[in-house]
Amino acid sequence: MSELSSVAWDFDSPIYPKTASSPSVHNHFSPDLQAERDHCAYGTGSFLQDGYTNLTIDVHLNWLFLPWHRMFVYFHEKILQKLLGDPEFSLHFWNFDNSVTATPRHGSRGCYFKAGHFVPPMYNDPSKATFEANRSIRAFDPNRAVDYVDYVYNWNPLMVPPAWPNNTVEEQTRMKREVMHRSMITLANTTNFIGKTYRVGDAQILIPAVGAGTIELVPHNTLHAWIGGWMLQPITAPIDPLLYPFHANMERLWSVWRKLGYGNDDPTDPDWLDATFLFWDENAVMRRVKVRDFLDLNALRYRYEKVNDASWIFFDNSTSPSAP
Repeated sequence: MSELSSVAWDFDSPIYPKTASSPSVHNHFSPDLQAERDHCAYGTGSFLQDGYTNLTIDVHLNWLFLPWHRMFVYFHEKILQKLLGDPEFSLHFWNFDNSVTATPRHGSRGCYFKAGHFVPPMYNDPSKATFEANRSIRAFDPNRAVDYVDYVYNWNPLMVPPAWPNNTVEEQTRMKREVMHRSMITLANTTNFIGKTYRVGDAQILIPAVGAGTIELVPHNTLHAWIGGWMLQPITAPIDPLLYPFHANMERLWSVWRKLGYGNDDPTDPDWLDATFLFWDENAVMRRVKVRDFLDLNALRYRYEKVNDASWIFFDNSTSPSAP
């Protein structure tokens, strides 16, 4: 069983076990190209629905967002394992939702939870394969916390990127804890969290607030906008290596939501469970997979390292940035 671990846990630990000079992990190596094609095909309205000449398919802004991106990250990791000759290789996740460094409540041999609210330095180091220059200048400021607060929650990628306030780290920490609590708990019943139903014969949803689930709106859409550059558009986002630990954390948040209780269960609608997609696997074999195949993390043979989710789970609307 491989483990997805937090990139914020140890910034000195490289995400890829090869050096920047290795052609198999260069920014524009073939897995990125294949990922770009997959994301473009399913995420930009490029496919027509069977039997229709004017209805397209898009996995964004509806209930397909979370399961499709889990598939996307899963197959990307499998391809990397094959290229690296390392079946134990695993992608990290970037725990951008954890804005407070803290000691676990029950301790664990002196370990502590490290906040992930800055872009990990390994993604801003030009000497590493994980570097990408085409981002907003915000993302390269080592003292500026990432911002995914929802003053731009209804931002559309087809529009001009929004303006961002220059908040202090303390202000940003409090606001991010609040919006995470809202997206994951306060507003996150199954319908709101997963997103609007999207069936054969439905038109592609174009307005984020109409169809996106709570965490697709915030922090997903807003953080894409804040990072900027390639990440602004679905067709180019896979070029940036930061996309993969970003989305690995989005899939982790889905698993956290399911464990929170409150009746947080995945949909049981056959139209969701049997939604089917095509992906190339690590052996260049086209795989036809269904949503129901990607709901059990044990079956997928990975788990997530624990991080400081308590920082937003127990948010009390206080002005203090401290957390449990």
